Amino acid sequence: MKIIRYDSFGEDDEMEPESMEEAPVMIPRSRRYCGRFVRPLIQLYSVHIMNFTGNIYGTIRVQDTAMLQDLYIRERDESEPICPTHNELLMIGPDVAMSARGDFAIFVDLIYKDTDLPLVKDGLLTGTMPWYIVFRDAVEAAVEVKLIIRDGEDPSHVYGRITACNSYFAEEVLLFRKRSNEHIDVRSGQIIPLSRFVVTVPVLSLLIVRADLWNYSAISSDAIAKGTAEFSFPVELRGTFEKRICGQCSQIQVKASARSDLTASQSISRTTDNRSYWDEESFCWVTFQQRSKSMERAG
Repeated sequence: MKIIRYDSFGEDDEMEPESMEEAPVMIPRSRRYCGRFVRPLIQLYSVHIMNFTGNIYGTIRVQDTAMLQDLYIRERDESEPICPTHNELLMIGPDVAMSARGDFAIFVDLIYKDTDLPLVKDGLLTGTMPWYIVFRDAVEAAVEVKLIIRDGEDPSHVYGRITACNSYFAEEVLLFRKRSNEHIDVRSGQIIPLSRFVVTVPVLSLLIVRADLWNYSAISSDAIAKGTAEFSFPVELRGTFEKRICGQCSQIQVKASARSDLTASQSISRTTDNRSYWDEESFCWVTFQQRSKSMERAG
């Protein structure tokens, strides 16, 4: 992983190779499970700002071997408050699971609102911790949550948390977070807007969606949904599956869909060179790829 500040390069600098060198790169083989491709994927769980109090704004982006994606976008007038007890950024991506076939880089441009100065200095993200895990055989799943009001007022004034994890690791991906003073109005049958909706799930595990949602009231808030919905992988690798989490007078419908493996199969089939060999110890292909010195410099 490389962590890069946007202004690490001058205006005239380009990300074109200055010279080329050969380097061995571990390329896991294409694997099928239940007739579908599984592939090595990265789950970026969270980014925490350590030992800091104040409001921040700016952007975080990630570049893997396939694409550049937004992870965090905040304008100055909607800066996010951070303190030692609440230091996790509310991420908005990635919208496509990150490939683990090769290097990836995180581009950070976070600004302290009071001074309008960057938190990142000299290309080093001091005090900021990105948490991620690489899964060797995984699939990409999309989560959708719909509000269903049985009794009570419509719309509901929704606040609380929705997270996702898998049965192998307790670390959670934050999909929705609203404090009571940030509650949003959602009508019955409407989709609850998630800040993130794509998660990476290792095969032979459970996708676990956990909800702790409330209907705000100045007197007494009622529970909309409190509990978990579990989806099995790879038993449910195909199609969309629904489960419900109930509360006092409302419930939510949770949908989990395995994303198309078309992009995965195309990505897995691409190689830059035919000079490969099978490594029995690591149980994967080792391919000699052309790599750029300018990308190494960027780290």
